[in-house]
Amino acid sequence: MIRHLVVIAAAVLLSVCRVPDAPVAAAGPAAASVREVRVSPVPSSLALRCSEPSIAAHPTDPRRFAVACIEGTAPAVPLVLISHDGGVSWRAARSRPAAGGIHVVIAWGPGPGGRARLYVAQMLSTAGGWRLGTSWSDDEGAHWSAARLQAGVPGWVGGFPDIVADADPRSPNRGTVYAAWNWPRSATSGPGLRVVASTDFGRTWHGVEVPALPSPSGFPVADRIGYRLAPAPDGSVLVDWYQADLRRWSIDAPLDVGGLANIGRIRIGVARLAYDGAARTWSRGPSRTATTLPRTAWNAGLAWPDGLASGPQWTASIKAGPAPGDAVLAVSVDGRIRVCRSGDAAAHWTCAEIPDPPKVAGRAQHAAKPDLIVGDGFVLVGMRTFDRSGATSGHAYALST
Repeated sequence: MIRHLVVIAAAVLLSVCRVPDAPVAAAGPAAASVREVRVSPVPSSLALRCSEPSIAAHPTDPRRFAVACIEGTAPAVPLVLISHDGGVSWRAARSRPAAGGIHVVIAWGPGPGGRARLYVAQMLSTAGGWRLGTSWSDDEGAHWSAARLQAGVPGWVGGFPDIVADADPRSPNRGTVYAAWNWPRSATSGPGLRVVASTDFGRTWHGVEVPALPSPSGFPVADRIGYRLAPAPDGSVLVDWYQADLRRWSIDAPLDVGGLANIGRIRIGVARLAYDGAARTWSRGPSRTATTLPRTAWNAGLAWPDGLASGPQWTASIKAGPAPGDAVLAVSVDGRIRVCRSGDAAAHWTCAEIPDPPKVAGRAQHAAKPDLIVGDGFVLVGMRTFDRSGATSGHAYALST
């Protein structure tokens, strides 16, 4: 949660490291200028803050961005803001998507007639619980379509969705939109991971279920959350998730994992999917472990040193690389950032933890909430930093070439 939303135009520091080799010392951390631009209005109270922001880039114009957040106490109305100058100035969209939602996410992709289409997904309150709803706009939020509800699976107490659009000119699935969310698949074995795709710009959707990682003996529940999607240049899509293997779990209290004694392993899983829009069929690769996390209170979501919800359940980031089969994953692990890479379409992964951020006024820093930019010859990891004493917080990035 944040009191007002800011966009970072330049980073606080630069740490150069190698990925995916073994951890190495930072090569000359250097101070840099920073620009923080207020995007959402300053709230008159915390109840009116703009929370859980999501950002999307225009598919062809590198200076256009869109941000969506929930303004006010959920369920509330999503606020969408647009920038045409690389994030220097922002304006609110003239209208808003459907009201009554939580956990809003946004994507910007190719649309019909050569236009760009802006997509918003959120969990909407219905008589059967919270269900995924999607809306779109072809005029940067001046008008929005009616919400399309995903009725193929039961509603629940939350959902935590993601939405992405394939905008890669090389991709055979350019223009396809993907969404993912968790749903109450089983009262005994844990939540489901539903991925849906649309090849007609959000009008109709077709879904597939992604299996959990196999659970060890004595821990039959695969408690999953934090799904993130990444289109790949070959037309496939990658999905990752956080998974804690539990002895016991309640479908009515899905965020309660019990104590550490109730947890077997904590892992980040990845699967590679492909959707054939003409046949309306999915092909699905196996669910694989990208990395295993230490079984600590931080990684389990039981406690964080700073009191913020900055555990790996909410903050993994995955991106496909420009070369065929390349993929990069970043996750926060006990106050550090672990970066993993695959060169064989997510079948095998190698990982390294990047160097700690430099001290601030002599105070050691934690790092969490990673996000990735992957390009031709580089990987950039943005992150949130905060004092291990909890005094201040900031932003940083690490760059690998």
